[in-house]
Amino acid sequence: MEKKDIWIKKDNLIYRMTLGDDLKKFVSIRTYQNLSKTVKAIENIQQLENKIYFQTSNHFYRYSYEQNLFFEDKKMSNLFAKIPKTNTLTQDKYGNIWRLFGESLGVFKKTNKGDYKNIVATFSKLTGNIVHNNLSINTTGHNDTFIGLTDGLAHYAPNLLTHYEVKPKAYITGFSFPGDIFILGNGQKALDNYKIPYTSNHVKFTFSSPLYENLENLEFSYQLEGFDNQWSNWSTNIFKEYTNLKEGNYTMKLKARTNYGKQSEQTKLNFSISPPWYRHILAYLFYILLIVASVVFIRKRIKTKIRKNKYYETIEQRRLYLEKESKIRQEQYDLEKEIEKLKNDKLKIKISAKDKELVNNSFQVVKKNKILNGIIYKLKNINVESFDESTKFQFTKLNKRSKCL
Repeated sequence: MEKKDIWIKKDNLIYRMTLGDDLKKFVSIRTYQNLSKTVKAIENIQQLENKIYFQTSNHFYRYSYEQNLFFEDKKMSNLFAKIPKTNTLTQDKYGNIWRLFGESLGVFKKTNKGDYKNIVATFSKLTGNIVHNNLSINTTGHNDTFIGLTDGLAHYAPNLLTHYEVKPKAYITGFSFPGDIFILGNGQKALDNYKIPYTSNHVKFTFSSPLYENLENLEFSYQLEGFDNQWSNWSTNIFKEYTNLKEGNYTMKLKARTNYGKQSEQTKLNFSISPPWYRHILAYLFYILLIVASVVFIRKRIKTKIRKNKYYETIEQRRLYLEKESKIRQEQYDLEKEIEKLKNDKLKIKISAKDKELVNNSFQVVKKNKILNGIIYKLKNINVESFDESTKFQFTKLNKRSKCL
C-alpha cells in the first residue's frame, strides 16, 4: 500500500493519493490538515533515508499504515531540536542531510559511526546567495559537493579546508563611556579594573580580530559577567553597548569564530562601576550614624516623655486623692448632719409624745375635775339635818375639803 501512495502538500492540506494496481489512476484521495489533535499544522514533506517525513517546527512525523495515524520520530526530531527552524531538507547519496534555514545553509554530515556532525559556519559566506525556493545540492564524491547559488555554483571540498583552519584572535579594541574613551588596539594590554562613576554607567565596546581573509564572515560572541547570564549568539557586529548598569564589578569576555568554525581564546576586560553617592560606603556609614543618633534621640524623647507622664500621673493621683478625701469629708459632714437631723427628729417625736401624754393627762384631770365638781354640787344639795352627829361631822368635813378643790 505504501509504495502506491503519493503524498502532496498543497496550501494547508496534505493529500494522500493511492494508485490502483495498474498504476494508471487513483483509487482514493484523502486529505489531512493536522498531524494530531495537538499538532495543528504540516509545514513540509521530506524524504530522508527512503522514508517519508512530515515536518512542522523541527518536529518530524511519519505515517503508520497499520494504525492509520501520524507518529513522531523522536530520533529525527532530537537531531533538529537545538537548531534554527529548518525550511527545506535534502539528503545526498552519502547520507548527509543538507538543510536550509532562512537564507543560510547547513549540513548534518554523517560520520562513520552512523551519527551526525552539524556544520554551519563553513557555509556562512553563502548566506543570502542560496536559492531558497529550490535547494540544489549535487554530491559527486565524499569531498566534492556543488551547491547551486543565485549567481553560479559553490564547490564544497572538506579536505581542502584544513589549510584555513587557523585559530583566530579576538581583541576588545575600544572601551568608552560618557566622559572618556580608551583605544586599546590589537594586542594592547587591557585595562586593569578601571573604575567608572555611576553617572557614566553607559559603556560601549568595539571588537576586532587580526584576520584579514574573509573578514566579512568573522563572527563574535560576548558575555558581560555580572550582567549577562550566558554568551550571546554569534554575530558579525563589531560593537556592543550596555546602558543603565548597576554598581559592581564586571568582566567583558569576547571570542571570535571564523566561517570555518574555528574559535579564538577568550579575551577579558575588567572594570567596575562605582555606586551612586547615596549607595556609597560613606553614605551607608552616614545612614548608620543617623540611625544611631535617631535611636538615641528617640530614647531620650521616650525617657523624657515617661518622666513627664509619671509626673503628670503623680499629680493626677494626688488630685484624685484630694478629690476623694474631700468627697469623704463631705460625705462625713452630710452623715453628721443626717445624724443630727435624726436626733432632732427623735427628740421632736419624744416631745410630741410627751405633749400628747400631757394633753391626755390634762383631759383626765379635766374629766376628774368635772366629776368632782358634779360630786361637790350634789354634796351641796344633800340635807345634813337628817344625819346623826357623827355622820354630820364627817359630811361637813368632807364638804369643807371639796370647797378647797
